[in-house]
Amino acid sequence: MEEALFKNKLNHHSTGIYTLCFLKHRENYLLIKRTKDPNAGFLNGLGGKVSRFESPEENIQREFEEESGLILKRFYLRGILRIVEDKIGKDYLIFVYLANKFSGVLRENNTEGQLQWIPSNEIQAFPVVPNIKIFLPLLEATKKPLEIHFIYPKGRKGFYYRYNSGSQKIENYVRD
Repeated sequence: MEEALFKNKLNHHSTGIYTLCFLKHRENYLLIKRTKDPNAGFLNGLGGKVSRFESPEENIQREFEEESGLILKRFYLRGILRIVEDKIGKDYLIFVYLANKFSGVLRENNTEGQLQWIPSNEIQAFPVVPNIKIFLPLLEATKKPLEIHFIYPKGRKGFYYRYNSGSQKIENYVRD
């Protein structure tokens, strides 16, 4: 792997702070097929940009209710994603939550996209945001939050990712 991609290059970008939540109910995940970029046309968790004076936890509760009409009753921080979009000069820090209890009625209309329940054991076969196929199984398999780093380099199709699994450092490249 090109280790230089993971080194500080001194060309700092501002980092946007975001949240994502994957609600699991009866072995299905509630996902949204986004209508807007980033990730238009792909299924993704619900969430959004953290406002200046709110915490990631406050944000995911607000965003989830706005997008779905549902109120999260039990949710857990399971991961922090660092995404470097070298292609477009943007960085993202995403707090990822898994949820398993909610109240309310699912909203029919949504300006962000179409809500869909997807069987958890079939998620790999659906058009989800490509990095979800990597991080969601990892987050489900652990009880403590993981930190996963994704880099989308300029001039390449695909992305690098790395994370620590106990004493083992995992690195890989995935072609889009």
